[in-house]
Amino acid sequence: MSNLLPNNNFFDLSPSKFFENFTRPIFPNFPNTDIKETDSEYILDIELPGIQKENINLDYQGETLYLEVKQSNENNETDQEGNIIRQERNASYINRTYTLPNVDENNINAKYNNGVLHLNLKKDEQYVKPTKRIEIE
Repeated sequence: MSNLLPNNNFFDLSPSKFFENFTRPIFPNFPNTDIKETDSEYILDIELPGIQKENINLDYQGETLYLEVKQSNENNETDQEGNIIRQERNASYINRTYTLPNVDENNINAKYNNGVLHLNLKKDEQYVKPTKRIEIE
């Protein structure tokens, strides 16, 4: 019987290691995303390795950015007589939303390079307000 745990003794297993990468198998198509907010814009870097640019759809509506990716690949190998010796199919579907308020809908830029979708969403200047510091008593 193979050992499913990385440690031979269950009681020596660190609780923090037990759940490491626990959600990966449950959400295999969930893209890693880095989001940075400045006073004037949101900057997103979304990892989409192996995805072709024409299979990515982006929409912004009502403070929400919608990302949808649909891609399918088919690999057929035949011998010299035309008989199929291997046939594989792969389909990817990603659907994710990001809540990004106060974006100027006419000032959104997207670039796709080396499997990373880079977005700049400028904030609407009329909504940009300085941060008010709240004193604690």
